Amino acid sequence: MPRQPDHHQVVVARPRHQEGDLEWRIENEGELHLSLDLVEELYNLVTIWKEEVKWRMARYFDKYIRVKKFIEGDLVLKKVDVVGSSTAVGKLNPNWVVPYIVEGSLKLEGYHLQNIEGCP
Repeated sequence: MPRQPDHHQVVVARPRHQEGDLEWRIENEGELHLSLDLVEELYNLVTIWKEEVKWRMARYFDKYIRVKKFIEGDLVLKKVDVVGSSTAVGKLNPNWVVPYIVEGSLKLEGYHLQNIEGCP
């Protein structure tokens, strides 16, 4: 008759190796490798999805942009630069400096400006 444990004894069960244990481990390792491959594939799909969402949002917001082209002789205001500006920049100071005249245009939406007094 097997011995019954007392109140103070600890019985530790040892794992038994069965006939299908080796096959199960091999199958489990195969499933783990497949799972890792699927994780990489899922990461690639999520990256593509994120780029598509960015593209859709950009397209949605870009449709509200109104492009303004200036021609030679137009009067425009130039925004005050914060860095290296000779004028003080603050809440109550104007954001724009004296009007400029468009002297010519550049290829990439840029313009040559000339001050009203004739200084570039």
